[in-house]
Amino acid sequence: MLLELCKNLQQKIEKLEAKIERLERENESLKAENKALKIENAELRERLGLSSKNSSIPSSKELYKIKKNKPKSERNIGGQVGHKGSFRANMDADEVIKVKLSSTCECGGEIAICKKPYIHQKLIFRN
Repeated sequence: MLLELCKNLQQKIEKLEAKIERLERENESLKAENKALKIENAELRERLGLSSKNSSIPSSKELYKIKKNKPKSERNIGGQVGHKGSFRANMDADEVIKVKLSSTCECGGEIAICKKPYIHQKLIFRN
């Protein structure tokens, strides 16, 4: 009976020693992982600290921009319907040069001539 009790105690001791060894290995790996995560956390905190507001980095180079969700407009792109455009007023011509074109091309094809001529203004400023 005493011999059997010693064998049982010896088996329990061996199991506990194996468990202690396994837990020590697990503890070491968790310590290494914790150290790596602390380093990564410090790097990310350092990166977050630098922005265009608190450093010399221009806002165009910011990595993490917060985009604002603005609602889509009902209007079309460009000039709106009903808006009167503004143009530079035509100046009085000092000299008018009329260029006469023939109605046929050198190759024999017809040339379509517009009834409303194109008015080209060339401004020459003399000092």
